[in-house]
Amino acid sequence: MKKIVSLLALCAVLLGTVMVVTGCGKKPEKGTVWQAEDTHEYYCFHSDGNLYVAKKDGNTLLAYNAGPYTIDSKKVTIMGATLDYKSSGNKMTLKGTIGGQKGSIVLQKSSDYTEKQIKDAAGVVPHE
Repeated sequence: MKKIVSLLALCAVLLGTVMVVTGCGKKPEKGTVWQAEDTHEYYCFHSDGNLYVAKKDGNTLLAYNAGPYTIDSKKVTIMGATLDYKSSGNKMTLKGTIGGQKGSIVLQKSSDYTEKQIKDAAGVVPHE
């Protein structure tokens, strides 16, 4: 009986450790909007499978469809580039190289705009 209790306790500890290691941040959910820190730029991981990039210009929201994205447990692929991401709470950091430029960006989950508002604004500004 002691062996079974010890084994169950060990399993609980191991399971907890695995959950802590693999659960250090959830992947961005479809339909979420993120704002780049200290800017008026927004990134929407739209539920239609496309990433929309938006910027507030005065009272106008300008946006474009940056193309499809994929997300796995530690990587986000957008605009043909695969980036590492780390999330904690309402913050996410993307690191990698896009268009030959290496860097990182810190995003804060935002409720300023919905995915519908950002998608509706797409096309106001051409994709650069």
